[in-house]
Amino acid sequence: MNNKKWWIKVVIAGFCFIFVFLVQRQNFLIPDFIDEQDNFIVAKNIIDGNKIYTNVFSHHQPGPYILSALIQVTTKPDLIQNLVLRHRQFVFVWSIVWILLIMWRFGYQMLVPLMIVEIVKNKYLGSLFLAESLVVAPMIYLVLSYLENNVYKYEQIFLGIIIGIVGICLAPMWPLLGLLAFIYCWRWKNI
Repeated sequence: MNNKKWWIKVVIAGFCFIFVFLVQRQNFLIPDFIDEQDNFIVAKNIIDGNKIYTNVFSHHQPGPYILSALIQVTTKPDLIQNLVLRHRQFVFVWSIVWILLIMWRFGYQMLVPLMIVEIVKNKYLGSLFLAESLVVAPMIYLVLSYLENNVYKYEQIFLGIIIGIVGICLAPMWPLLGLLAFIYCWRWKNI
């Protein structure tokens, strides 16, 4: 491995980390709840043994509830401030992982568009733990895969997982997910 290229990748990854942190830090502990509190409360009910849609009413998809329950069980927040902080930290790490994954897969020319998306996402959603915050980057990956039309064999399973993640988090995406899944299956029918 060329040391120069390795250091460039480390510097770009560090830049992404610092950029997303600076964009999101202004909202890290602001209790500006929208549907975020719904995710926390339903997740707590899941932890307590209640069933979604049976014991706990909700009109949202189960993905954010299940993920919030995992975060709460793993981090065991003792104060509401810590509960909010752990979820905001998860959104921060989620963003970083997806930015690096997209740049690794589609090239470093994606850096500037992804930074713009992160600024816009933060402007409208803050660093809130919302389904919308969780599906932005996976949808970018899906759309870029569609536009590139050059999918590796191992990536087909990953794209199916992404479609599942987005579908279980945000129901309004189902028509687009169905269309993308159909197109992917059509393209890969001879593979």
